[in-house]
Amino acid sequence: MKSRFAVAMLAALWLAGLAGCSNKEVLELKARVTRLEQDLAASRADLSARDEALAEVSGHLAQTQAELKTQTEKLVRMKTERDKLKKDNNVLRKRCKL
Repeated sequence: MKSRFAVAMLAALWLAGLAGCSNKEVLELKARVTRLEQDLAASRADLSARDEALAEVSGHLAQTQAELKTQTEKLVRMKTERDKLKKDNNVLRKRCKL
């Protein structure tokens, strides 16, 4: 939105400036407008590439978070089983000492 406004303002300034400008100044203004339009196109292309990269990273993040959740659940189950086995082991040791 801001870029469209900027281009519109540049075009308005360019048109307003044409009335009082020499041919050399008009050509310089046209060249400047062309450079600004090229810069704008390059910025849009860069933004598009960054949006694609962001989407890719977001997808990878979601996948990693899902894997983390799965591994955390597995770890909790293993710790629970470990604690149960420790308890059983302690009971068996006490029985063997008696």
